[in-house]
Amino acid sequence: MRIISKIFLLLLISMFVVKSHAQTSLRMPQAKADLDTTLLLIGDHVTLQIDVENYDSAFVQFPVYTDTIIKNVEILKDLPFDTIDDNGRSIIRKRYVLTSFDSGYYYINPIAVMLRHKSNAVDTIYTNPLFFGVQTIQIDSAETRVADIKLPLDTPLTIKEFFQEYMPYLIIIVIALIIVFLVLWFLKNRKKKIVEIVEEIPKEEAHVVALRELDLLSEKKYWQKGQVKDYYSKLSEILRRYLELRFEIMALESSTTDISQILKVKKVIEKELQTKLLEFLETADLVKFAKFEPLASEHIKYLEQAYDFVLKTKIEAIPEPEEVDSQNDESIKSN
Repeated sequence: MRIISKIFLLLLISMFVVKSHAQTSLRMPQAKADLDTTLLLIGDHVTLQIDVENYDSAFVQFPVYTDTIIKNVEILKDLPFDTIDDNGRSIIRKRYVLTSFDSGYYYINPIAVMLRHKSNAVDTIYTNPLFFGVQTIQIDSAETRVADIKLPLDTPLTIKEFFQEYMPYLIIIVIALIIVFLVLWFLKNRKKKIVEIVEEIPKEEAHVVALRELDLLSEKKYWQKGQVKDYYSKLSEILRRYLELRFEIMALESSTTDISQILKVKKVIEKELQTKLLEFLETADLVKFAKFEPLASEHIKYLEQAYDFVLKTKIEAIPEPEEVDSQNDESIKSN
C-alpha cells in the first residue's frame, strides 16, 4: 500500500509540473510576421507587419534596419509601433513598407525580437519566415511596332487653375488702372493756384499818424472828465510812437532818461523843441507814477506843444517832377 501511495503521489506531482510547464509555455510571448501580399510588380509596395503578443508587459525591441531588410528588398518607411488590445491580449505591432526593383523570389529569415522583462531578464523570440515574389511587366513579343509618344490631353482650365495661372497679371492690370484713374482725377480736380495780388498800402507818414491821434485825444476830453492820468498816458504814448516812426528811436520801451541820452547823441531835434519834449515827458511820468496833478492850463499847454513839436519836426514832402514843372509853367505865365 505504501508503494502504491508513493507512486500515486509521484504521479500527482508529475502532472502538476507538466501542467505548470504547459501553462508557462502557453504564456510565453509569441511573434508573428505577415505580408499584405506575396506577389507584386517591380516598384510596388508591400507592408511587413510584426505582431508580438506581450503577456507580461515586457519591453519589446524590434530590429532596426537602415535601408534594406535583405538584398534587393528596400525599406521605404519605418512606421512607429502600435499597442493593440485584442480580447484582453496586449499586442505590440510594428510595420515596415518594403519595395523591390529586381524581379525574383525573396525569402526573409525569421526576424529576431528582443524582450526585456521587468525582472531585467532578456529573451529573444523569432517570427515565422516569409516568402514573396516580384514580377516584371509582361511585354507582348508579338507587338513589334514602336508607338509614338502620346500628346498631353487638352483639357479646359478650372476656375482655380485659371486664377492660379493669370492672377499675377490681373493684379498688375488692376493696379495700373487704379494709378491711371488717380492721375486723371488729380489732373482734373486740382485747383489752380490763385495768385493774389496784394495791393501795397502806402505807409503813412509819422506826423500823419501822430496828428490824427492828437485829434482823437482832444475829442475824448480826458482831463475835462477828471481822467488826468489817462490823458497824460495817452499823450506820452503818442509822442513816443512819433519818435519811433520819425527818428527810429525806441521810445516806447525806453525811460525818459534814456530818451534824453539818445537825443543828445543823435542831435536830430532842435534844442528848444527837445527841452519842451523832455519837460512834458518828465511831467507825464510824475502824473503816472507820483500822482502829480498839473493845472488845467498845463493840460492845454502840453497838447499845443505836442502839435507844435510834430509839425516842426515832420518830414517835408518833396513835390513830384510833374508838380514842379506845372509850378514853373504857372510862374512863367504869370511873368
